Amino acid sequence: MSVRTDDGVADPSAVFTPFGAEPRKDANWIIGSSEVFSRPLKDLTLNVKWAEPYVKGQFFDNQEASAYQVTFDYLGGGKWKSGDTKAASLDLGGAGTRPIAAIEPGEAAMDAALLLEDPLFDATQRSGFMRMTLNRDFGHDRYLDAKTLALIDLASGGGTKAEPVNTNPQETFGIEILPGFTPGFQALTPSSGIPDPPYTPEVAEISLDYEAKNVVAEAVWRLHPFGIEPAKGKGAILPDLPFEGALFIGVEALDPPETLSLLIQVADGTGNPLLELPELEHAWLSDEGWKTFKAQEVIDRTGDLAGSGLMSFAVPLAAATSAPHMPTGLHWLRIAAPTNADAVNRVHLVAAQGLQATFADQDNDPAFLENPLPPGTISKLLRPDPAVKGFDQPFASFGGRGLEGPDAFRRRVSERLRHKDRAVTMWDYEHLALEALPRVYRAKCLNHTELKRQSGKVVGDNEIAPGAVTFVAVPYTFGTDLRDPLRPYSDQATLRDLHTHLSSRCSPFVRLETANPKFEEIHVTLNVAFRDGIADTDFYRKEIETALIGHLTPWTERGARGVEFGGRVYKSTVIDFVEELPFVDYLEDVKLFHRPDPEGPVPQIDLEIIQATTARSVLVSARTHTIGLV
Repeated sequence: MSVRTDDGVADPSAVFTPFGAEPRKDANWIIGSSEVFSRPLKDLTLNVKWAEPYVKGQFFDNQEASAYQVTFDYLGGGKWKSGDTKAASLDLGGAGTRPIAAIEPGEAAMDAALLLEDPLFDATQRSGFMRMTLNRDFGHDRYLDAKTLALIDLASGGGTKAEPVNTNPQETFGIEILPGFTPGFQALTPSSGIPDPPYTPEVAEISLDYEAKNVVAEAVWRLHPFGIEPAKGKGAILPDLPFEGALFIGVEALDPPETLSLLIQVADGTGNPLLELPELEHAWLSDEGWKTFKAQEVIDRTGDLAGSGLMSFAVPLAAATSAPHMPTGLHWLRIAAPTNADAVNRVHLVAAQGLQATFADQDNDPAFLENPLPPGTISKLLRPDPAVKGFDQPFASFGGRGLEGPDAFRRRVSERLRHKDRAVTMWDYEHLALEALPRVYRAKCLNHTELKRQSGKVVGDNEIAPGAVTFVAVPYTFGTDLRDPLRPYSDQATLRDLHTHLSSRCSPFVRLETANPKFEEIHVTLNVAFRDGIADTDFYRKEIETALIGHLTPWTERGARGVEFGGRVYKSTVIDFVEELPFVDYLEDVKLFHRPDPEGPVPQIDLEIIQATTARSVLVSARTHTIGLV
């Protein structure tokens, strides 16, 4: 709530004087609350705890506590309107929190806007405030005159005097004694006729209790993300959405019942690879709300948006264009992720009337398939069809492989003679995968290893699980702008294709799982002394950091050492590498920190040797290192 008195704006969380420092008759106390005054009120109670209760006989203007009352007005439409309650006692003599009165707003306007913060009262406010007007003063304006008269009467010999308390005021107070003046002070006590100070009401605590009128709504509408729906019976204003994220697709000029084929192009690698890909749910909009497609009515070639592809829907006759849940004039489809929406790739394009074209070799150049077909190359049909208005190839081709050379042929045949297209040993798994998916750069098969998950996230590795096989894949990072070279995670489409390819070639009793590596960060802090002549130390500190990142993650540069699973990193090796840089003289305070959990804090333990914690772990550089000066 907000509070304003005749002295200005007051802080309701601290002690304040509601009617000013010297309350007068018709003083105003104004309270505002957008929550309270935005509702049709049935009654309203103001609870106040006074800092000092009023006691008759101890203050000036000796009145009964019930004599001090207030009247109430409410601001509506820019005007103050009186409520049904007339004057109410302030109950100044009560101890603890006391209700001033049960205030009935009556017909006063309650049309304030419901805001996050209560506005302060000023001349521009139109509603949302209550005003209390004091019926009488507490004698502040009369007290000074009464006290002055009492002192004059006392000095002139009237009233009752006490014995002198000091006969040498010059010695005690340093006051000059004029000739003819008899020194001596009198002790002024209540018995000497001096009036008591007046009472000033101060509020220590304040609160508002209210009860709104029970108004029966003529109609109730439930709010949806892009529309509304009539709510049947009692219920919440907001719907209980059964998904974490959803893609809504509106289609124009659709004539159900009809099959709709959509090309959904996703940005590969934009989904969170550490989360388990959810099974998407598909629905269509009718006049009564969203209806789930039957399994046979949806053909999904995107693998739950793990990759780009076609998605076909058999839209039924009951699909509506006028349902209030979504903007009208379109037939609406919904693709929803119940959980782990962040694992789904971001959508780049959704296009209707999509189809997939497959290359047919007609004595083309043998190197034709080595490079993807650029977008826009296919612009028309070989045999024109009057029913087809236009044709467009928005993206490059995919999935092609160039003509197999002699070396590749001998390698493939030799591997085939060894594994016989069956996954038995770890070597079989790795070479079957590398042959089937050229986009996989490095593969690692781990026997008797199973990943432990919680809420769709990997929380541990069980490396003594008989019958379980975990296959780890690292993709190529060059030429893919969306992949982080320091954390080369495989996207869900690659892991899905690997699982499909390997599961059909291994024993049915094997519990196969395809997963990403566990990247464990190495953080380096050190102080460096540069050689003579190095002036721009900030530039060369950045050079050291870049060199450290390249040293700890060598696969970020072409031709360097690739991704290695497991392994160790020695502090002495890091020191030797940095000291060999041509602009470095020597190092001090070199520390190595190991962060096994990529989402956890960095343990502040200086290590001489950092070793990977699991068989699928890869030691990588942190994104930044701390480089100081000696």
